Amino acid sequence: MYSNEPAILIGIDGIILFVGEKIQDITGISADDLLGKNHLDVLPLPKDNIDSILTAIDDVLQHKEQYEFLSVNLNHEIGYAILHCILKPIINPSTHNVVVLHVESKKLPLHIYLNSILSQVNAQSLSDKYNQMNKDDLLTLREHEIAFLLFYFKSAKKVSIVLSEIYGKPVSAKTIANIISAQLYSKFDVYGQEALLDKIYELGYHQKIPQSFLSNLFIKLS
Repeated sequence: MYSNEPAILIGIDGIILFVGEKIQDITGISADDLLGKNHLDVLPLPKDNIDSILTAIDDVLQHKEQYEFLSVNLNHEIGYAILHCILKPIINPSTHNVVVLHVESKKLPLHIYLNSILSQVNAQSLSDKYNQMNKDDLLTLREHEIAFLLFYFKSAKKVSIVLSEIYGKPVSAKTIANIISAQLYSKFDVYGQEALLDKIYELGYHQKIPQSFLSNLFIKLS
């Protein structure tokens, strides 16, 4: 029934009972290495998401309702995708108790949920630990923010509007344009916005969410 889905079946004790074929594309782990193991021990879950995931599982077990969330991978791997995850309870009709969790995860292009992600922004709440953990070796934080936003919003003016909203103070389009021409062109070794956007895509910066844009690594949808 679930063999062709990007799905995992997990017992209420946390042990993985079944692994769909497509889930291996998401986890990068074979079914043999997942089956019979506790999901917290073998799935590539960001450590800072664990408490939120356990809370979601408790909600499903208690309320017996579907739970949806976005899990954001902050490893900054080129080509990674946002995961849209759905926890579904499988209920024993005799006892009405949840006996198995059906976990479905789908890779999503970042732009689909960009607005949802930006709505979670709370730049002031970020800890030094997170900022250090996700520091980019090539770009400063501000350059990283601009490169990321420029890919989606295409103009210095629109980027300045977004950054102004995020930080609650004016960020001028002229400042953004200067950083693009004086710093990003040089660091990416390109000239012109079209070439810059191509390089941002090539290096995966369109999917490298700046840490300053995230107040939560786990975004609840339901």
